[in-house]
Amino acid sequence: MKFIPSLPSFLPLRSLPAAALSVFAALAVLSLLGAARQAAAEPSPLDPEKSRWTEVRKDDLRETIAPADLQVVVLMPVADCTGPNTGNRIVVRKWHCAGMMRMGAEPALSGVNYVIVPEDLASPSVAETVRRLPEVGVSAGPRYVLLIDWQIALREAGGSYFHMSLAAESVLYDRRDQRWRWQAIHRYERYTGDKMKPEDVVRDLGYLFKDEVLRPVLNRPAVLSPAPQYAMSWATPDEALQAPAADRARVLLFNDYGKVGKSYEYPPDHFQLLADADVTDAKARYKSPSAVNLVVGTRSYLAFDVKPGDYSLFVGVDGRTPLKLQAGQTTYVRYYRGMFNANGVELVNAADAAALKAKGKHAVLEDHAEPKYAHTPVRFLRD
Repeated sequence: MKFIPSLPSFLPLRSLPAAALSVFAALAVLSLLGAARQAAAEPSPLDPEKSRWTEVRKDDLRETIAPADLQVVVLMPVADCTGPNTGNRIVVRKWHCAGMMRMGAEPALSGVNYVIVPEDLASPSVAETVRRLPEVGVSAGPRYVLLIDWQIALREAGGSYFHMSLAAESVLYDRRDQRWRWQAIHRYERYTGDKMKPEDVVRDLGYLFKDEVLRPVLNRPAVLSPAPQYAMSWATPDEALQAPAADRARVLLFNDYGKVGKSYEYPPDHFQLLADADVTDAKARYKSPSAVNLVVGTRSYLAFDVKPGDYSLFVGVDGRTPLKLQAGQTTYVRYYRGMFNANGVELVNAADAAALKAKGKHAVLEDHAEPKYAHTPVRFLRD
């Protein structure tokens, strides 16, 4: 396997602005903090290549959070950031260590209190980890603390290119109420050569933080119900096969489209749900702010409630399936792979839906049923 150049050749000091030079000084300080601790914590068990694109493990958050009330605490793997270059993964981790150190000055985290701490500060307990933050000089000001853990996986992708996966575990702790409110896993992938520009690393991390990690935490009400006039809400895995409330209609959408390969998790498919009253033309789903965007990974499903009515479910370039959603009833929809790799959408009965649910996972919420693919292992396990 070709060895990726070391961090100095990737980020030559003479090419960095003066403010960015503090990255390396800060990493040195973190290294001293980590070395001074008597016992290092267990490394993160995250496996990016087995992580789901989005998995919400705990959701006890309904209010909007102002950025000034949030403290983002990133756990930094000091040994990987400052140790010798013992392999390609370590070098790529160093690229992202430097990017993480610079994220506090990025617009993606504007107004948020962003700090870096050594990962050996963490324990399986969220509350205990938060209580230990003052040991490394982190103030206890903001009400909410968002702890972010991360891991990188790397494998050859042919020639001098590599396939990189980054997974991040984020947990939100409420200092005022002294309880754990949120836990989620997010993942992104990219192909890279034997070098990455610093601005590319920072851009990727900016996307991960702003669009994936922070958005559902800062604006939970909007994420839960992206189209207010539809009054959409998620149904839990246990509720998925049940009938909704008398004034609501439930949709159980299965992504059963088989894909070739050995990856544990494929890129998700995107669907749009739009009330027929809002469908003005073929492009309405792209320009209407009222469209509900649904992201469903392979072998996964979504269960959600909306107001009864006539809707259209869009997938692909021109696929459109009409849905007449009745009050108090559940409609079961399957997305599948047809002949010549064409995609198809069909309505299925309750028995078929139960079989599909048994072999799949909820695409957003934690699903306690683990028929074939286990949950992503995480660092934080208790309050």
